[in-house]
Amino acid sequence: MIKEEDIERVGKAVKAHSYGGEVKIEFDQNFDEEAAEFLIVKEDGLPTPFYVEGYKYSSDTQAIYKLEDIDTEADAKRLLVGKDVYVEKEHIRENVTEETEGTVYALKGYTVNDASHGRLGTVSEIDDQTANILLIVRKDNGDEIMIPVADEYIKEIDDDSKQITLQLPDGFLDL
Repeated sequence: MIKEEDIERVGKAVKAHSYGGEVKIEFDQNFDEEAAEFLIVKEDGLPTPFYVEGYKYSSDTQAIYKLEDIDTEADAKRLLVGKDVYVEKEHIRENVTEETEGTVYALKGYTVNDASHGRLGTVSEIDDQTANILLIVRKDNGDEIMIPVADEYIKEIDDDSKQITLQLPDGFLDL
């Protein structure tokens, strides 16, 4: 049985995607899609697993999921659409484990500073959907900046203070 304290919200099922029961999910938190065998939706307040048959990302925050036993558009609408989606906490990428320690995923939550411009914001996401991995940095005003993870930009990573110091090229922040 899945316990409430073992799950965490990662997004919301926003709409049925096809007549075959696929559903579009908007994610607001990164998790290990490969390790998560099922997504969880609450039915009558109880965490209910839906096993993943397949998925494909349509953007950096949205994916189309095919879940076991959801075979029609009506099933997807009735059982999933409009509901929050959860995964087991062990699959949340910010929960740094031996597997993620020392990887770019461990940088989520770090403060980002530029040597010339000072504080830029906090790493809110790691986008690994492109050839170049990007740090998604949320500025204090809510805007986001995408910064490639590249040795030529990173001057220092201080794990103790959770700080990243960058040296971005002139004009980079004006893009």
